[in-house]
Amino acid sequence: MPLATRLEQVMIDYAPKPYHGDLVLVRASEFASGDTAFDPRNGWGKFVKGTLTVHQAPGNHLTMLMSGNVEAVGRLLNDLLLPGSPTDDDSQSLADPRPMSGTGRHSFAESTRTS
Repeated sequence: MPLATRLEQVMIDYAPKPYHGDLVLVRASEFASGDTAFDPRNGWGKFVKGTLTVHQAPGNHLTMLMSGNVEAVGRLLNDLLLPGSPTDDDSQSLADPRPMSGTGRHSFAESTRTS
């Protein structure tokens, strides 16, 4: 069986389980047809039981890590990972100043805890 066929079958068979920790999602600001543009949490909201924080990065799934966009992603990760860096919802490290669709904000934190 070709590798591509096996990988496709693994993706089809995979059933994600709930994640009980917090998650930070770096979401592309541009979408190709078929992307989860309609869901600002890219489908993670139903699995993350902790706090799901979404940040928007310039580009699409493929181009967000190319020159011109990757620098903004790097600044965002730097802000999130280094102690004392700004990690609030209005972080100036976000390169795309357009708000996420339907939120009116650049990024947001949403508690998905059910307890």
